[in-house]
Amino acid sequence: MAESNKISDILQSREKWGQNIVTLLILGALAATGIYYWGLIVPFLLDMATNTLKLAGACAALGAIGWMVLDPKMRTLWLYAYRSMTRWLTRQFVDIDPIGILNTYVSRLKERLAEMDKAIGELQGQRDQLAAFISKNEEERIHALERAAQAKKIAEQGGENAARMRGQMGLQGRQAGRLDASNKTLTKLLAEMDKLLSQLKKLRETSSLLMEDISADVKLRTEQYKMVTRGYSAFKRAQKMMASGGAEKELYDETLDKLADDYSKKMGEIEYFMERSKGMIDGAELDNMAYEESALAQLEKWEKEGKNPNVRVSTDVTSTVKNVRIGETEEAAPDSFSELFENKDVKR
Repeated sequence: MAESNKISDILQSREKWGQNIVTLLILGALAATGIYYWGLIVPFLLDMATNTLKLAGACAALGAIGWMVLDPKMRTLWLYAYRSMTRWLTRQFVDIDPIGILNTYVSRLKERLAEMDKAIGELQGQRDQLAAFISKNEEERIHALERAAQAKKIAEQGGENAARMRGQMGLQGRQAGRLDASNKTLTKLLAEMDKLLSQLKKLRETSSLLMEDISADVKLRTEQYKMVTRGYSAFKRAQKMMASGGAEKELYDETLDKLADDYSKKMGEIEYFMERSKGMIDGAELDNMAYEESALAQLEKWEKEGKNPNVRVSTDVTSTVKNVRIGETEEAAPDSFSELFENKDVKR
């Protein structure tokens, strides 16, 4: 009984292990399948999300453009912004080349005056054509009246041509009446054209005078601008000369300070050296005075005793020694002292 229980436990445990293995295999297969299909679905989802964002951005841009176009306030705002930008650009060009703008305006006025002359000439030509047409109609009207009068005479005489002449008389009369009505209308039009030409010619003269005044003013402004520009250029140069600041002035001040420091330093070194060498110079002067006195004593002794006649004392040396003893401002040359020293060595 116990053995049968053990066998059943073993079978149950094996069955559980089998079930677990099968479950794991199924789960692994499902996971692999899901990963495979997920790799296929993700690019599609990314493309769809990207396209959706692009579509949303495009719709937002179109909505913003439509709102700016359809909204009256936005249209007014954009119009003011455009005008502000054009005024800013105009100011930039005015600042850059004001004389060029004035000359351009004068040239445009000249072009418009030439266009006005051309238009007046064309209108004058049409007026002359109309006057010639009226004259021609008047001649045809008179001719038609004459033909009507001749037809009336023939019709009054009777005969087989009387009926036809009466028809010609009516036809010519109607023609004359039509030409007369047309001439009356055209004459009114000619009068209006003459009046318009007169006004245009006066306007042309006024425009010509205005253009001449503007041209003279532009020339004056041009000369003033040149004078002021040159004067301002000289003023700026003078201002730069009188300016107390700037990089050049700072460099100049630094250079002056450097020169002053260098001068003070070198003069201090010179004064210090002179103070230190003053004792040495005094000692050297005392030695020279002792040598001179010794030399003079030797000379006097030689002159009194008359010894050593082969040694001759130079008159230049004697005069130099006397000048030194008298205390003249000129110092003895180093060669004179060297001769005395040589003479002293010879004596010894």
